[in-house]
Amino acid sequence: MTKNIRKYAPRSIAFLIGSMILSPPQNASAAQFLYVANSQSNSITAFQIDAATGALTAVAGSPFTTGLNPTGITAFKEGRYLYTINPFSNDISGFTVNPATGGLTPMPNSFPVASLSASITIDPLGQFVYVGNEFGGIAAYKVNPANGKLTQAAASPFPAGTSIFALATDPIGHLIYGVANDTGNIFGFRIHRGNGSLNPVAGSPYAAGLNLAAAIVDPTQRFLYVADFGFGGGGLLGYAIGSNTGQLTVLPGFPMSTGTGPQSLAIDPTGRFLIVGCTSSNTVEVYSIDQNSGQISAVPGSPFVAGFQPDNVGVDRSGQYVYCLNSGDSTISAFKMAPQTGTLTPLAGSPYPAGGTDPRWLTFVN
Repeated sequence: MTKNIRKYAPRSIAFLIGSMILSPPQNASAAQFLYVANSQSNSITAFQIDAATGALTAVAGSPFTTGLNPTGITAFKEGRYLYTINPFSNDISGFTVNPATGGLTPMPNSFPVASLSASITIDPLGQFVYVGNEFGGIAAYKVNPANGKLTQAAASPFPAGTSIFALATDPIGHLIYGVANDTGNIFGFRIHRGNGSLNPVAGSPYAAGLNLAAAIVDPTQRFLYVADFGFGGGGLLGYAIGSNTGQLTVLPGFPMSTGTGPQSLAIDPTGRFLIVGCTSSNTVEVYSIDQNSGQISAVPGSPFVAGFQPDNVGVDRSGQYVYCLNSGDSTISAFKMAPQTGTLTPLAGSPYPAGGTDPRWLTFVN
């Protein structure tokens, strides 16, 4: 059986990280859904999140069929449309989201992409979808707000080295960063709000690390954090983002070591805590973010035990619950996050069956 090989040989094929869009904490009474892309099942499993307990309940009709080997998933933060990137069928699967039930209705046709396109994100305003490619470049697609149809933007794809492993936008949709797994470079771009085109920020690309695996911008859009799979077995890079330029400056205290194999990053909606999934050490690490300096420090009890090969982490939009996809045993570890300290406590019933084989990426809709 073909496996997504990023955790075994992270230099070889770029797979998705960085699609989750952050938003302020949501009303706990609003229905919230978790969607999981299962790489080897060619499917999405959908769950409703119990606002009071964080428990997961499968949505009627789940799992939903995608293209081949979905390695990324992204969605409008308020719902409506959801997309997966499928590198083995070279396309994007699109779905309409039922806001009441969380069910997915496939769009009539998939959307073709370049060979080995394997990272995907949607800008926070829901106007453009961006796709990173193994052979280099970032492609831009315009979203039709009436039906979710994607149309490739003029001049797309935009040059961005090779092996774009992760994409991360800022919360207001002005900037996007792509990290290259093979060269260790970070590419920064300004997003043209009219047509979605990308213009490099001054100084881009930035030489950063070894095997870059994940990237995320904090909700204040002042800091960029990057996971480096190859830094002494695992490390984090931290950057200040120029407020008017998007240029990157290394933060004091970085790079810093983590558990082995940091593969994914998430930040809670308040911007106070950075969560790291370490696939080789089977742990989730949580760090407190200094709101002034961007420097981080481990919270009490960190690291926290996850399942086998935790491949992706995410925080629900209420900021109460952390979910971790364990690709090695196809489960979901679920935790309650203490709002003051960031400490994680496993939920009753955790881990949950992922409902598919080789779960790789998650996103939230409410």
